[in-house]
Amino acid sequence: MKWKNLKSVCLSRDEYDFFLANFYFLYSKEDYEKYDKPEKIFKKIIKKNKDEWLVQQSEKNLMAMDFKKDQFKSLQEKACRAVKAYPQWYCGYAFLGICEIHLGKNYSKAKEYFEKSIILEETAQGRCWQAYAEYLLKDYKKCLALYERAMELDMVVLFFAEPTMAAAHSAMILGKWNAARWILDAQKSANKDIENCSEDYKELRRMLEQHDV
Repeated sequence: MKWKNLKSVCLSRDEYDFFLANFYFLYSKEDYEKYDKPEKIFKKIIKKNKDEWLVQQSEKNLMAMDFKKDQFKSLQEKACRAVKAYPQWYCGYAFLGICEIHLGKNYSKAKEYFEKSIILEETAQGRCWQAYAEYLLKDYKKCLALYERAMELDMVVLFFAEPTMAAAHSAMILGKWNAARWILDAQKSANKDIENCSEDYKELRRMLEQHDV
């Protein structure tokens, strides 16, 4: 993939670099490893670019990288900067909510951040993590309803292991075993390794089997 082949569709070299780095980061682990550090590209765009959309999307990807690596302190710092720079942008609030869950264990505060994020822009990811906050606060009915809304928006939420298993467990608690089975089956279809790498998933499966006996 060469810059000259995309001249007609990209407005600038920075835009081309962003889309190429974004592709390697999101969709191709092998190419991501070979490519010249997408995070360097995103940081370069943030530093030099005046295109707000490109800057925000680069900020979002850097935060997503921290999330994937469980680097929640670094994520929290980036999210705080994003909220300060762009107070009307949903993304910073959503990541701050995730940090409250994993760092502060302040589930009520996390809920507030997710609600703020959703007010600014309803996204599947925002609804998904909002559902997880409700689960941690033991509102299982609301957790399941919010997760179902998240799936309506985008089935990509099945790749978020914790919220998805929380929704399945909420369904079990509410006596909705068929719904729980559907969620867990869908999660396994999306992530075929989940049963091998998650003890929580295995436990939920055992609970289903015991109910079926």
